[in-house]
Amino acid sequence: GTLNIHPSLLPRYRGAAPLQRCLEAGDQIGGVSVLFTVLKMDAGPLLRQEQRPLKAEEQAPELLLELFETGTEALIDALPSVWDGACVAQLRPQDEALATKAAKVSVEEAQLDLATLSAAAAHNRVRAFAPWPGTWSYIALGGAEPVRAKLLRTRVSGARAEPTRRLSQSGDALQFVCADGSMLEVLRLTLPGKKPVDAKSFWNGLNGREAEWVGTRE
Repeated sequence: GTLNIHPSLLPRYRGAAPLQRCLEAGDQIGGVSVLFTVLKMDAGPLLRQEQRPLKAEEQAPELLLELFETGTEALIDALPSVWDGACVAQLRPQDEALATKAAKVSVEEAQLDLATLSAAAAHNRVRAFAPWPGTWSYIALGGAEPVRAKLLRTRVSGARAEPTRRLSQSGDALQFVCADGSMLEVLRLTLPGKKPVDAKSFWNGLNGREAEWVGTRE
């Protein structure tokens, strides 16, 4: 059979976007699996698995690279047992009762509507959907027409506030208060046709104008 490297702890997250769905779900543990392929997608017996804690600030691109490096090392380490047949005794069938699917990410998922998402859910999407399709929210600057602001780096504040659409700035972050009162801190973002900037530079560029997030653009 053929060996495959899959960036999740199978049988969880079978499919096209395992790491993205793992991060989107806010899982605290992730990993990589080395398995033999079968006709059913990502359902073959497991030869090796490596797991690691997931840090709150980690995003998909750097994590995916690390997991495939780890998976490659595990596969190479297992090759002698594949060649001499000893791996047969090491194979572990997947538990179908624990299987979950990792659907392909769509462009439509890129918009963050903070009227419906908590700060944690929004932050996890930013982590999961970097660099494609990315994540964005409509922002109105000084009463002008809302524009798409692509949110590049975020974190979740431990503070809560009365729900408001008005943005504020504290330290190195722009503060977006979600409809449930949780607070998303945006560290880096970009506006259409502009270069990415950190939150402080963006705030200084407002020159005193108010800014607010807009859930949807009519």
